[in-house]
Amino acid sequence: MQIEETNLIEITRARALATVLIVLGHSFAFYTAGEGSWRIHSAVGIPAYGYCATLCSTIGLVSFVIISGYLYAYFLYFKGRYADTKTFLLEKYRRLLVPYIIWGAVQVVLMPDQYGPNTLLNGAAHLWFLPMLAVVFTMFALTKHLWFGASAGQEALLLAALVALFALSKALRSCGIFPPPVLKQALYFMPLFYLGMLTAKENIISKLNRLSIYARYIYGLSAIGSISICIVFGIKVGINMFSSAVLVPLMLSVFATKSCNKMLLPAVKNIADNSMAIYVLHHIFIWFAIRYACVAYILNAWGYWGAPIIFLVAFSVSWTSAACIRKAGAYKLLFG
Repeated sequence: MQIEETNLIEITRARALATVLIVLGHSFAFYTAGEGSWRIHSAVGIPAYGYCATLCSTIGLVSFVIISGYLYAYFLYFKGRYADTKTFLLEKYRRLLVPYIIWGAVQVVLMPDQYGPNTLLNGAAHLWFLPMLAVVFTMFALTKHLWFGASAGQEALLLAALVALFALSKALRSCGIFPPPVLKQALYFMPLFYLGMLTAKENIISKLNRLSIYARYIYGLSAIGSISICIVFGIKVGINMFSSAVLVPLMLSVFATKSCNKMLLPAVKNIADNSMAIYVLHHIFIWFAIRYACVAYILNAWGYWGAPIIFLVAFSVSWTSAACIRKAGAYKLLFG
C-alpha cells in the first residue's frame, strides 16, 4: 500500500489553518453569551459572531483530532514507527501533559478568580484538549491488536462501535451517571480520531484528488452549509460528526492541489510548527485583553470591529512569543 508523501505536507498546512480557526473562534466568542463564550463577554451582543465562534472552533478542533489520527496511522502503517507502545505513550504524555500542567498552573496563578487548583483535574479552560488527546492516544495504542489488521468491513464496524460508545455515554449522563470530564470528551472525539486514521490508511486524500477542484469546492460549501444548519438548530453532535466526516478530508485534498500550493506562503509552515504554543498562549492573551475594563470598553465601543482586532492582536502576539521561545531554546520544555 502506497501513500503520497505530499499528503503529509498538506497535513502540516491544514494544522496551520486549524490553529487560525481556533484563535478566530475564541476571538468571536467575546461577543456572544452562553455555552462556549468567555465568562466575561461584550455588552454588545452580535448573534452572527456566535455562529462564527461555533463554526470556527468546531472545524478547528475536529481538524486537530483528525490530523492527530492521520499522523498516528501514517507513521504506524507506512513508516513502521510506534512499535513500542510504552515508549510511544511516554513521548505523547511528555508532549501533551507536561505543557498542560505547566500552563494550567500558570492560568491558576494569573487568574485565581477564575481558575482554582481543582480545574487542573477537570480541564483548565481551553487546555482540556491536551489531556483528552492523551486519553485518546492511550486507548488506541492499548487496543492496537483490535484494529491494526482490520478489513474494510471490520473498520466500518469499529467506527460504528465508537459512535455507539459515545451515544451510550450520553445516555448514561441523562440517567444521572456522569463519567469524568476527560473521559466524556475522549469518547466524543474517538470516532473522529479513528476517521483520521482511516483517511491515512485508505489514502482517502489521494482518492478525493481524482475529483475536479470545482467538485471539491461545491462539496465543501455543501458541507459548511449543513454544519451551519446544525449550528442554527443546536444539533451539537451533528456539527462535529458531519464536519469531520466530510469537510476535513476534503480540505486536505484541496490543499493537495498544485493550484493551491502556489498560493501558500512559507509562513504557513511556521504557524503549523508553532501551533501548540499559539493554541496555549492566545487564550491567555485574549483573557487579559477582555479582563481589564478599559480594554473591554474599547472593544465594546468598536462593535463589529472588535473581534477581528482581538484576533489580529492575539494571534500576532502568540505567534511572535512562540518564535521567541523557540529561538531561546525553551520551546520543547514548555510546549512539548
